[in-house]
Amino acid sequence: MRSKIIIIGAGENGMIARNILIQCYKEYDFIGFLDDKLSGEGVVGKIIDCNKYIKNCYFFVSVGNNFKRSEIINFIKTQDGKFLNAIHSKAFIEEGVNLGVNIMVGANSYININTSIEDGVFVNNGCIVEHDSQLGFCTHLAPGVIGGGGVQYGNRSFIGLGAVINDHIIIGEDSVVGSGSVVICDVLKNLTVVGVPAKPIIN
Repeated sequence: MRSKIIIIGAGENGMIARNILIQCYKEYDFIGFLDDKLSGEGVVGKIIDCNKYIKNCYFFVSVGNNFKRSEIINFIKTQDGKFLNAIHSKAFIEEGVNLGVNIMVGANSYININTSIEDGVFVNNGCIVEHDSQLGFCTHLAPGVIGGGGVQYGNRSFIGLGAVINDHIIIGEDSVVGSGSVVICDVLKNLTVVGVPAKPIIN
């Protein structure tokens, strides 16, 4: 019997994930999407319907919102659900990189040695994750991010388009780095920083 795939989230990230997963797992059957807000072709139910597929399908949670993605992944884990990784064939991951589950790595991204990537991480197209970095649970790197060696990305942090993170920086959990920013010092948790060099947004 062929294995089956369910993608949770039918938005832009879901379409990208489907494209990668179909290429990676040609021997699997794509069943469809689960989504609470979107409907139409390929959507077979709401997110809560994942219980119907727990025993017979592999999941990929493609929801872009880091908090929501983390909640869904944790729920599926409590139900002993199985996950796939969506690694594009044109991504390059060095040997010895520690990969969790439900990870997406886009085309032309490079991940160097001794890096650890926890569950639910998205590394979009054209990113560089240098050696000895740590990407926390449900971190999201937008396209073109360049991270130096030994960077620690906190859980659910978001790094915007084309941002540059210097070596050995700590990005706090639930923090946001704005697009095009250059981070030269640590970022506290729950903080948004922007600019060159990146500085906190003060309301």
